[in-house]
Amino acid sequence: MNKKLLFKKKSGINIFVKHFAISIGYAVILLLCLVYYFFVTHKCYSVVGESMLPTIQSDGQGAYVGLESEYTYSDIVVCYNDEHTRLIKRLIAFGGDKIGYYYNSEIEFYEVAVIYKDSQTVEILQEDYVSNKDGNAISYNNFITKNLDEKIFEFIEYENQLIQFLVIPDGYVYILGDNRAVSRDCSTYGALSDDFMIGKVELIVTYDYTQVFTIIGYLLGIRSN
Repeated sequence: MNKKLLFKKKSGINIFVKHFAISIGYAVILLLCLVYYFFVTHKCYSVVGESMLPTIQSDGQGAYVGLESEYTYSDIVVCYNDEHTRLIKRLIAFGGDKIGYYYNSEIEFYEVAVIYKDSQTVEILQEDYVSNKDGNAISYNNFITKNLDEKIFEFIEYENQLIQFLVIPDGYVYILGDNRAVSRDCSTYGALSDDFMIGKVELIVTYDYTQVFTIIGYLLGIRSN
């Protein structure tokens, strides 16, 4: 009798181990399929320069971009400028929006002022991601654009300041780097065409052994960008 009970117990353990192993196998296959899908639908671009500090480090990091992206305000995006240079910046405004710069004398910094499409209200963006707001850290790129040709401007008074607003044409976007003091962006060369957009940054990785764990965590919903 004891041998029979022992045999049944061992059989039960074997069945459990077998089912557990099969479940692990299915989970691994599913995970591999997700990883494959991720690499098919995303492309990694190396981060170069300091224009997105501190959000993205200047060395040893990559940005995975969704190749079929839908964009919204404050997204980090990869695009080209009209000189065919690849950029990683933050999306500030779309076509139909108006963008300008409001000088905040308390922190001595030019803050972004936006009038969104179909609105008449001036909004000062609260950009916690922007670095170097203290002291004399005033962006030298505090112009709406250095090239005034074929641009539409409106001058609107806000809190005793006459702000020059650039009207973003339909089919264009306005992007800025988080590190405004060094970033070359739309404040330098004006609004960029939608055609120059590559995609939205969905994941930032470090180029070391942790990259694969970061991707897996992102796919499992444990970690997101």
